Amino acid sequence: MLRIPPSLRIPLVGLALVAVLGLAHGLWLPGIAAWLVVTEPLTSLEGLRSDPQAAIVPLAGGRERVLYAAALFRQGYGRWFLATDMPLDAPGIRERYAELVAREAVWQGVPRSAVVLSDLTVRTTYEEAREILKVAHFRGWRSLLVVTSPYHTRRARWVLSEVFGTSGIAVHVVAAPEEGYTPQNWWQSVDGLRNTWTEYLKLVLRLLGHE
Repeated sequence: MLRIPPSLRIPLVGLALVAVLGLAHGLWLPGIAAWLVVTEPLTSLEGLRSDPQAAIVPLAGGRERVLYAAALFRQGYGRWFLATDMPLDAPGIRERYAELVAREAVWQGVPRSAVVLSDLTVRTTYEEAREILKVAHFRGWRSLLVVTSPYHTRRARWVLSEVFGTSGIAVHVVAAPEEGYTPQNWWQSVDGLRNTWTEYLKLVLRLLGHE
C-alpha cells in the first residue's frame, strides 16, 4: 500500500480541492454574478404605461443603460426621461455627461421635451439617488423606472430603497442587457472580472458605512 508522508498530506489535499473547484467552476462561478443581478420583470411594470407621472432614469455609467432606457421609453414605460450627471474625463469634450445622455436619448427616439437634465454632478450611487429623489419631488413624479447594469442592480436597489424610504415614490430597478456580460461568462473577460469584484468590494464598503 502506498503510504503518503504526513508532510505531503495537507498540500495534496489542497491540490485536490483546487482541482475539484476547477472542474466544477461552471457550477459555482455563475452564482457569484447571479447574486448581484436583481431585476424586475417588465411584465410586472405594465402599470407604468398608464402613469402620466412615471419617469425613466438610466443611472450614470455605460451607454447600454441609456440605450435600454430609451427603448423602454419608446415602449411606453415612462413619460419623462431623466439624465443625471457625473464627472466626465474626456479630453476635447466640453459638454456635460448629462447633455451627452440627453442627446443620445433624443437620437434613440425620446422627444427632447420629455428629457430632464440634472444640475448636480454626482460621484457615487448614493449621491445620484439623492439627486434623483430631489428632481422627482420637484417634478411631482410618482413612479421611477431605474435602469442600470446587471451587476449593479442589487446595490442600486439597496441604495435607492434607503434614500427613497417613505417618500411615497415607487422605484423599480431593471437591468440593461450588457453585451459580453452574463452570470455564465463574467469570469471570461477582464471587464467582467473587474466589474463583478469591484461591485462586491463596494457592497462590503457600504456595509462598513461608506456611501
